[in-house]
Amino acid sequence: MLSCRVLWTILTASTSAATPTTLFQSTSLGDVAYWDVGDPESTDVRVLLHGLPTSKELWVNVIDALPPGRTVVVDLLDFGESSAVDPFNLNHRRRAQAIDELRGELGINTFALIAHDLGSSVAIDYMDQFGDRVEQLVLVSSPVYPDFEEPAVVDLVRQRWIGMTLLRMMPRTLFRQSIRRGLNHKYALDDFQMSAFLRDYDGQAGKERMWQNLSWGTPEEMFADYPDIMKDIAVQTLLLHGQLDPFIPLEHAKRMDEDIPDSTLIIIETGAHFLPIDTPDEVAAAISAFLSPPAGSEDEEGAE
Repeated sequence: MLSCRVLWTILTASTSAATPTTLFQSTSLGDVAYWDVGDPESTDVRVLLHGLPTSKELWVNVIDALPPGRTVVVDLLDFGESSAVDPFNLNHRRRAQAIDELRGELGINTFALIAHDLGSSVAIDYMDQFGDRVEQLVLVSSPVYPDFEEPAVVDLVRQRWIGMTLLRMMPRTLFRQSIRRGLNHKYALDDFQMSAFLRDYDGQAGKERMWQNLSWGTPEEMFADYPDIMKDIAVQTLLLHGQLDPFIPLEHAKRMDEDIPDSTLIIIETGAHFLPIDTPDEVAAAISAFLSPPAGSEDEEGAE
């Protein structure tokens, strides 16, 4: 019998020919799945992280519009095609450590770190441990404060018996509705992305994985050090937030803009939470402008 991963590869080979090839790198915590696109010799490198409950396919409509260079798009451990890991041996700091192991194996010295949602939390932990490797930082729709109130569905699913029952009875419906609630443009979620997000949540093991991902810890506990870490971030930082985000209050993005010393906040008026799906053109344009300052800007500053 074909495994879910093999079947997924066969099905998507014909329906999404432009999708990059998935590669795997062993780390001390498990295998990390990733895309590596663009010029492998380029020193203009950016690493993209997804959030909860998505995978690297979150960025599929953004990466081609980024400036020339090298783009590495990662499945966080316990998500997408990366290894499922013992939850008692995994937290955001360890996910960040796995990202840095991947960076080293790929021969990347410094890079721009771009992250969405839970990936932004991993990025904050990465900055605390390995901030000297990051040249620029982009945080999108970011839950990073201890007083963040999680969506009610997360609290519901965390209750073991109720959560596993819901995941057994209607995983696809529950999943799709949760993502669509985070979209202003409901049609933007296509079948390719939806199938990618769900592919490793099939069967009992998949339900356990989804439940674990939704039971990752509480903001009060996991984000306790983040305000202080953000105040020490020393690189240029771009913050992107949707005006219509139903999950992360706009107030939190404004607080981040105050806490991070060299930050710029862009509010996407027509975007909700899953901005790389909801408003990919606006996201790509904002990130591209941030990564590639206008030509001649350095000369003009020198002339002053």
